[in-house]
Parts: sequence; structure tokens; C-alpha cells
Amino acid sequence: MSLRRLIGFLLTVTLCVASPGMAQEPADPILSSVLVGEAAAAQTPSLKIESVSRVSAAAYTVAIQGRYAYFVDRAYLTIADVSDPLGPAIVSQMSMSGDFDNDISVVGNYAYAVGWDGLQIINTSDPTHPTQSGFCSPARWATSIVVRNNLAYVSFGATDVSSPGLRIIDVSDSARPAEIGNCLAIGGGADVAVSGNHAYLVGGNTALSVINVADPTQPVKVASWWTSGDAEGVAVACNYAYIAEAPNPGNGEGVGCESSTSQTRNTLSLLASTSRHHLHSLHAG
Repeated sequence: MSLRRLIGFLLTVTLCVASPGMAQEPADPILSSVLVGEAAAAQTPSLKIESVSRVSAAAYTVAIQGRYAYFVDRAYLTIADVSDPLGPAIVSQMSMSGDFDNDISVVGNYAYAVGWDGLQIINTSDPTHPTQSGFCSPARWATSIVVRNNLAYVSFGATDVSSPGLRIIDVSDSARPAEIGNCLAIGGGADVAVSGNHAYLVGGNTALSVINVADPTQPVKVASWWTSGDAEGVAVACNYAYIAEAPNPGNGEGVGCESSTSQTRNTLSLLASTSRHHLHSLHAG
């Protein structure tokens, strides 16, 4: 999770920075932002990143909605007013019923936090007085969440070979969330992204699984692809999947390959690299 949070930080900081040196590349904000972050010294020597303020709250993951930032540290949720970036202020803190610090998503009046103990839903209609709403724990070790149209797409790490990597949970009744579908994925799930009728799941066991979720009660895997290292994060935009990958000593430091399936033409290219991590683009059209 740490790599995914690092990339999220780079996106947050660099999306607001113009980068003339990258103008020859396609105008994709995810790619441009990561490349600016990775190559700041070489490409844009005038780029300056500085801390302007801090919030005195421990946090493993964070989400922003409107004027508020939502931080989770194990079993605690902290909400801070960040409308003034120079003077953010904590407005509330609450204890949750377990460990839910792997990821958080805020949609409407609810925050959805996932972690070792599953999914916790918090009513944040009044950010100064958040309250627990519902809880769902179909399995241990929930790692990432996407919420849309009253459905939560939750990735789960592999606790055994038969553990579904993706579970789809109906959250239309926030007090009684319930799993309605799941899909087995190679290596479990470290992160999930959803675009159109497909969920894109990456697992720490070097795999990307593409899952058709047109019928959320019967998700079906339609394609898979192996990375050269441990896939830890994924984002999808404009028919491309962007995969964050840490090197796997058993697989080497591969810099690119091509693969195809009957459902999808997959083209992999190395977009950015450091001494430790790679970012890959996989065509999903």
C-alpha cells in the first residue's frame, strides 16, 4: 500500500504543475504527473515542492471531499477542515470497530474504510460528528475500495488459494451492506480500479485480472496478464491501465513485454522507472 500512497501523493502535488518538457507525450494527467514526479530534477529543475502545513493525526490512508480530508489510522477516523491549506484544522475524531486503515473512499454523506477487518461505513453528513453506520466482513484483509452506484468494489488479499480477490458489496442500505458477488483472481487483490463494465484488479502475486462486472452478482474474469514484479497499484484512464509495480527478485527487473488474449490486445511499455519501482501502461482496448 505504501507505493500506491506515494503515487497518490505525486499526483496530488504535480497535477497543478505545468511541465513544458513533457509536452511531446500524450496529455494524460496520470502519466504526466508521475513522470514529472520521477524526473523532476532532470526534466524540470525549477520545480519546487514544499510542505505548507501539517495535521497532527496519524494516518495510513487519506481521501478528500470538498473542504474536508478524511484520515484513517488503524481503528480511528480523523476528519480535518482543509479549506485553508495553510491552517488545516481537525474537526472530529472517532473510534471504529476494527482495523480499517488500508484504504478509504468518501462518496456523498458516507465514508467507506477497508482493512484487515473488512468494510466499515461511516455517516459523515455532519463531519463534526461522524457516526458508524454499517459493517461488512465477508473475509479478512480488504486492501482497496471503489464505490459507485451504491456498489462497493473491494479487493481482498489472498488469505488462501480459494479466496476471491474481488468482492462486490451492495451499500444501498448503509446500515446493512451485503456481498452480492465475487470473483477469484490470481494472487488475490492489492488494488482495484473500475471503468465502464470492467474492474481491474492487481495482486501482489504479479498479476492483473480484468473482470466483467456488467452483472455485479456474477462477475466474470475475461483476461489476465502477468507483470514482471509485484503489482501493487492500478489506475485506469482513456482505455489504459497504469500499473505500479515493485521488483520481484524471482522475476528480475524486466523493462517491458507484449502479450495478447482472445478478449483483449495487451501492449505493455515501460513508462517510468526508478532504481526500485516501475510504472507500466497496458492497453485495454
